[in-house]
Amino acid sequence: NFLVKGYREEGTITTPFDMCVMNGIDRLHLVQDICDIVSDDATKTDCTTDLDASIRWSAAHVRQEMHERLSQHKRYIQEHGIDMPEISGWEWSDTKKQTEKSP
Repeated sequence: NFLVKGYREEGTITTPFDMCVMNGIDRLHLVQDICDIVSDDATKTDCTTDLDASIRWSAAHVRQEMHERLSQHKRYIQEHGIDMPEISGWEWSDTKKQTEKSP
């Protein structure tokens, strides 16, 4: 399955991350999309186990958290004109190296 995202011109000047948010291609929207897919897949199964219900609940919970973070982002960028510190200060970490260093 493929999920296609693209650029939508809004005619605004903003941060690169906010442009991704406006186009729905940021990591928060992508997590929401995955939550929808996981929840739909759990619903489509023939089994109605506690695990399926747990997966649907977890996906809904994570999706709501991403929605709240998107709302926080919108308020923050409107007030400050820059990305939130957890966005602008984010760095890709090499979890493999961190695991190797752990005792």
